[in-house]
Amino acid sequence: MKTSTEQVEIETYNLEPIPRNVGVETNDDIFVTVSIVNGQTGWSVIKINGNQVKAGVRITNYQLDRGQIQDSEVLVETNITTINPHESKKCRLITTFQNQTGSKLAKFVDDHEASNDGYAKFIAKYRIVILALLFFTTSLNSFAQDSKVDISTLETPTSPAFILLDDTPESVERPTTPQGVATSFLGAFNGAGGAVEVAPYWLAYRDITAEQMIKKRFPFKQFLSFSFANVKGDSATYVTGGIRARIFQYQNTKRKSDALKLYNEIGELSADPIKNHDAIQKKKKEYQKLLSNPSFSINFASAIAAGSVDNSYDNLSFARWGSWINFDFNFSKNTFNILSRFITNEKLENYEAKADLIDIGAKYSYDFGRLNLGMEYVQRFNIIDDTDEDYRIAGIGKYQLMDNVYLTASFGKNFTDVDNVIALAGISFGYSAKQ
Repeated sequence: MKTSTEQVEIETYNLEPIPRNVGVETNDDIFVTVSIVNGQTGWSVIKINGNQVKAGVRITNYQLDRGQIQDSEVLVETNITTINPHESKKCRLITTFQNQTGSKLAKFVDDHEASNDGYAKFIAKYRIVILALLFFTTSLNSFAQDSKVDISTLETPTSPAFILLDDTPESVERPTTPQGVATSFLGAFNGAGGAVEVAPYWLAYRDITAEQMIKKRFPFKQFLSFSFANVKGDSATYVTGGIRARIFQYQNTKRKSDALKLYNEIGELSADPIKNHDAIQKKKKEYQKLLSNPSFSINFASAIAAGSVDNSYDNLSFARWGSWINFDFNFSKNTFNILSRFITNEKLENYEAKADLIDIGAKYSYDFGRLNLGMEYVQRFNIIDDTDEDYRIAGIGKYQLMDNVYLTASFGKNFTDVDNVIALAGISFGYSAKQ
């Protein structure tokens, strides 16, 4: 976190065209709405002739005084603070003008990215012009109707592509939000491997507001992600692909209220992001944690793996596929997870015989801030051979080294009776994708 003596970076955008023409009829009353979307928050100010006439976290259907705006420009300045836990830098501002009947006069959609500190300033100048005059004084290209001007801070979850191979620091995941693009590396104690995970929804700018995200019960699109992994085992190399999504989530009344309160507080502090930087960053982390870990959620994942004993893609053969569902409960600093998983195994190192496996497990973890400690137990049942049952028990520790960088370690007993000591460590990096 920056100290008070360090410079806070703000990306400033003077929105084009300058000015922006808004065509109206002579008898129109004019109402303006300024919306900060893509899950962010901020503070907007409307000025006429240098005088502030309206300000707020949200400005909805504010009526402009026709007497004030005649022969004057309307200035709209918006400070945006990134709080979206999925994509930390993308900012979208929608400014809409409509008349007393609700008919849209003009709509402007502006997409830009915030600074590395998470701040952006959008400055737009609007000129209210009678339509008859507009026709004679400007080309149709400068009249913006539904026009669009040209255009990181949560832990990356363990990829499903890793989990299928039992080669990950924790078999029961602690659900977190997938960023636009994430890269994980394992192998401090167990060879080399890597995974890439992409959440398509957040690769583009979206109109969803932070308030909608807080209240959303079925966030399938927002949490849908695809992963690819390459893992080198003791006797073979495996290529895997996976998919994950959150099917359902629920925030209890208190957590929902706390999230909305933080959203508004961060928006108000955004009126002066340089002065309030430390307070904004503290509240931002609290807000993102509430959204990433709802009171209750149901998460689905599936993956398939192919292996090659000679590291040749030409000789890849089916090794294993699986699907699983997590039921996750969050109680302040305590988290409890329940796992149910089905796996069909063809040939995967210590599971060389064909087998249909069912895993049932649970995990408890406690959050100490940057440090999270947990214990998991997973019982494995072999449907084909009920004598070949096994279990995994492990202690897991996670420590946040810095923003977007996490150290994960796991120690315990893995599945199978041989070579079953878990001694894994990994570093997870998250990157905010740019288009």
